Amino acid sequence: MLHQEEFDQLSEDLSRALVTLCEFKVIFDNNEKQLALLNNTAPFFFLRLYDMYWNELIMSLSRLTDPSKQRNHKNLSVFILEDFATDLPSMEKDHLRANLVQISNEAQFIRRFRDKFISHRDKEETMILPENRETLYVQKVEEVFSLIGDSINIFNLFYDNEYEYHKPSVVLYGAQTLVDYLDSGKTFKDIQDKMQL
Repeated sequence: MLHQEEFDQLSEDLSRALVTLCEFKVIFDNNEKQLALLNNTAPFFFLRLYDMYWNELIMSLSRLTDPSKQRNHKNLSVFILEDFATDLPSMEKDHLRANLVQISNEAQFIRRFRDKFISHRDKEETMILPENRETLYVQKVEEVFSLIGDSINIFNLFYDNEYEYHKPSVVLYGAQTLVDYLDSGKTFKDIQDKMQL
């Protein structure tokens, strides 16, 4: 039987993580002009911000993909959905199980990354040169978030016949506003500098 409060909290945790992902992507867009803007205005600040956002994304995803039980503790993770699957028709159960297997497989590297570099500072792993380490890409993080959202929506569709879009369409006064103000300020400063020549 579905425990609505747990289910709602899991869905909320995913939505909050996806807002962080959205803001991260807006700021660190890989657009050359925007990266130049960040580097020309506050390079140290944005380097630190990148690390903070990235670490938060990895921690959020790791929490969402932790085992549902560890020793005597229960975790609110996507794997609690397995406990709620008894009411689902067999096709939906199979879909959920396939998702959970894929999430478990995909999240192993992400959770290992958390354990070795964020939660702890594994000496051996840390001493490997960055170019020789396996890289964790944003696309992989997005894929796992997408699978979690799909798993949650199996229940939304079954119980309420509704699909919940967890991705934020617009974040008002967030990262995009900051980038726009930075761009305006930099343009104004460039004009001032030219006038003083």
